[in-house]
Amino acid sequence: MPPVGKIINTVAIQVTDACNLDCVICGQRYNRKRRRSNATYIDVDSLAYLYGSKLQRVKRTYLWGGEPTLHPSLAEICELGRRKTAKVVINTNGTRSDVVLELFHRKLIDLVIVSIDGPEEINDGIRGRGSYRSAVRLLRSLAQANPEAVRCNIALSRHNVDHLAATVTAIEQCGVRRVSVQLPMFVYPELGQRYMERVHSVLDSWPESWEGFSELRPALPDSERVHRALSEFVRNTRIRPDLFPRHECSADFYTRYFCQEVNLVKTEQVDCGFQERSLAIDAGGNIVLCPDFPDVVVAHITEEASVAKTFEKKDELLERLGWPLGICYRCCHNRLAARKGTG
Repeated sequence: MPPVGKIINTVAIQVTDACNLDCVICGQRYNRKRRRSNATYIDVDSLAYLYGSKLQRVKRTYLWGGEPTLHPSLAEICELGRRKTAKVVINTNGTRSDVVLELFHRKLIDLVIVSIDGPEEINDGIRGRGSYRSAVRLLRSLAQANPEAVRCNIALSRHNVDHLAATVTAIEQCGVRRVSVQLPMFVYPELGQRYMERVHSVLDSWPESWEGFSELRPALPDSERVHRALSEFVRNTRIRPDLFPRHECSADFYTRYFCQEVNLVKTEQVDCGFQERSLAIDAGGNIVLCPDFPDVVVAHITEEASVAKTFEKKDELLERLGWPLGICYRCCHNRLAARKGTG
């Protein structure tokens, strides 16, 4: 728990859960279809209270969605983050490049993360027709202005694992110097059920966010193909490679990462990098335990409790729920899942 006045690493804000794409590798996509409810957009006045009255120093404000550029007051949100934050980051699908470029040229954002999941035909098959060309236009414009202010993210799946080299080449041709490759996030159904039952027994609520991520298992790539593609990527790329979760490429690691023996998976250590002095805020303004699985609410950003008290409540909830939770093993925040397990 950070004492009052200590720097917070990240404030991750889900600006909206609305999205203008329908990516087949997105757990949120399945959850949106299941809920069939109206989209939620974070309230700017509530954020203004948080940044104006409660936060003191923040290393990074991270804006994501859904698709954050769909929020009609995104510029105001960026301005709020700029007041207390050393670095404002936005993660976008690149389809609304005019919005992103305006914020960038106004110096309201420092880093833009753009998603591309393959050469044009592969990417558009995953993310939707026209999404590749929109993202490439944005990448080129940002790279021309400042190549250090843009990073491209590739989410691996069975659809694109054999096209990683071609994807990276296309990104290089845009002038981009930074690329990250993300292993699939998914939830084993047995562990999702365990998580749901645990949350219900402690908090008397039924979490549902894990269900969408359990639907992603048909898109999981073969471990040998992942090892081959990523080994070549790390060995041959001329641009700076980042791997999420962070790990060293090895056949053993990928065999374990995609292991379907849940009893072995449960023996692994879990180390959530997000829980270290960071806050996750969902589109409803709730401070939640996890940005990707926002089922457990710690507080609302308009509550008068101090940030220190909020972290105390986070620690209390984690202790009551037990650690790790069933959703934690194949999450991009889990650092030890990317190292050696005990299984």
